[in-house]
Amino acid sequence: MYATPFPAVLTPDWLPPVLPDRTQELAQLARMLGDPYPASPPPWVASVVGPSGAGTSATARLAARRLLEAIRREAGGTAPAMIRVRVAAAPGTVGVAAGLLQGLDSGFEPRGFPAAEILAGFLRRLCRDNRPAIVVLDDIGPDAPDLVPVLRALTAPARFLPEGVEQAPPIWTILAGRADVTAAWSRLNRAGLPRGNRVELSPPTPSAIRSAIQDRASRALGRAPPADLVEKVVARALREDRGLGRALELLRRELLGTPSPGTIPAGPAGGLSRIRVEPRVFAALERATRGQSATLAEIRAWEVRLAAREGARPLPATTLWRRMVRLQAAGVIRRDVRPGGPGGTRSTVELVGPVPFYALTDSDRTRPGASDPADGPERRPLADRWVPA
Repeated sequence: MYATPFPAVLTPDWLPPVLPDRTQELAQLARMLGDPYPASPPPWVASVVGPSGAGTSATARLAARRLLEAIRREAGGTAPAMIRVRVAAAPGTVGVAAGLLQGLDSGFEPRGFPAAEILAGFLRRLCRDNRPAIVVLDDIGPDAPDLVPVLRALTAPARFLPEGVEQAPPIWTILAGRADVTAAWSRLNRAGLPRGNRVELSPPTPSAIRSAIQDRASRALGRAPPADLVEKVVARALREDRGLGRALELLRRELLGTPSPGTIPAGPAGGLSRIRVEPRVFAALERATRGQSATLAEIRAWEVRLAAREGARPLPATTLWRRMVRLQAAGVIRRDVRPGGPGGTRSTVELVGPVPFYALTDSDRTRPGASDPADGPERRPLADRWVPA
C-alpha cells in the first residue's frame, strides 16, 4: 500500500473535471440537451450507452454538471436540483422513484407507497419550489427495473400535477447504461425516449485507460505515481478487457489495500442486516471467486458441495440466483453478463465488498479439486468453521 493523502478521488462517485477521450460525446449531449436551453420544446431527454466499463456514468454525470453550470449562469445564480439515481442499486421501480424524491427530501421513507404516488410527490415538490431539475438515471443494466413509469413521469409530468397546475418546471433527463440491454432500451424508446437523442460510447482505448489511471493516481497521491504501479494496473485491466471501471478498481486496491467504502452502493432500506443469506452461500462465493470472476455454475458447484458436508439440501438454482441479486443490490458482489452460454449470455460474479457477517478461516480457502483440510477426519459442520468477521 501507499500513503494516499487524497483517497476520496478513488471512489467511483468522484467525477474528474474533464474527460479527454469523451470530448465529442459531451458536445453531442450539449447539443441535445441545450446550453442551457435547447431549441426544441420539451421533453428534454437523452441517453448515453456503451459497453461495460466504457464510462457511460462519468459521461452522463459530467454532461449534467456542465448543464447545471450553464443554467446557473443563465438564471443568475439559481441552481436547479441535481438528482442522480443508481438504477442498479435501486430495489425496483419504487426504489428508483423513491431515489428521485429523496433527492429533494432526504427524510422520505418509501415504505407503503406505490411508484405512481412517489413520482407525483416528486413532481409536485418541484412545482411547489418552482425549481427546475436535472435527473440522471444511471447504471441501467440487465437487472434494471421497469423504468417506463419513471420516464413517462419525467417527460409528461402534467398528468401527475394537482388540479389548477398545468405546467411543471423544466426537467432535463439523462439515462446511462449498457448498450447490450436492448429490451430495456426498446421499452424506453416506445415510452418516449427519442431514438435520435442517443450517444454511443466506444470502449476506452489503452491510451485513454493509461491516461485516466495516471491522472487519478496523481490526484490520490498528491505527486507523480510510480511508473511501475501505473503499468501494472493498466496491464491487468487490458488483460481482463473489462474497461476503465475495472482499471480504477484495481488502482484503488493497489493504493488502499481493500475496496474503498465508496465502492459499496447503498442497499435496500435497513441494509445488509435485513437480507437473509445462508452462510454457506458466502463460503461458496469466497471459494469460487478468490479475487477473480467466477461463473454462477462454479458458485453453485461449491454451494452443492458445502451443503453435502452439512447434510443439508442444496439451494434450488432459482433460489441461489435470488441470493445473488440480493447481494448485488447490497454491494457485496458485482455481476457481469457477457455473450456466450446456452441462453446467449453468461453471468460472471466478482466479490467486491466485504463478507458482511462471517469470514472464512484459512483452512476453508481452497478450490474444487484441491486438497481440502475440511475433508479430513473431523468433517466439522460448516457453521463451526466460521468465525465472526
